[in-house]
Amino acid sequence: MSKNVYFKILICMQCVFVSINLYAASDLDQGYTALANKELIKATQFFQMALKTNPNLISAKIGLAKTYKRRGYKKLLQELINDILKQQTNHIEALLLQGQLYMWENDWLSAKSVFNRILNLDANNIQALSYLSNTLNSMGDVQAADVVNEKIKQLQENP
Repeated sequence: MSKNVYFKILICMQCVFVSINLYAASDLDQGYTALANKELIKATQFFQMALKTNPNLISAKIGLAKTYKRRGYKKLLQELINDILKQQTNHIEALLLQGQLYMWENDWLSAKSVFNRILNLDANNIQALSYLSNTLNSMGDVQAADVVNEKIKQLQENP
């Protein structure tokens, strides 16, 4: 095979990969738009199409996980969170979803552990702090929740 033919094949392959990623990005955008509009079935379909195009696209997995959460699909949500965390063990959005799932199941100790894990990665993560406060209140540890709420207040006053 001549160098010229080889380079033409290489360029064609690159064009195919770019096209595939554009399709995934389009499905991803449409999925998040549908999710924002509370069109959960549509959002699910778009995220699934994006994942057919690119099975490792974490942003599509996160979007799909959010639709599963809103649709009440606990088992599918847990499976997807596990899959994301295998790809990226410290993915904060996946960890937030995992903690919320534990809260949903009244597994307060696991939820607390996950939110503390997030705070070890990002000490000023207001979402994790807020969920941690709710978790602590649910556990009956009002004093600890108050300390967390004070930190949230300070972060909001001094971003």
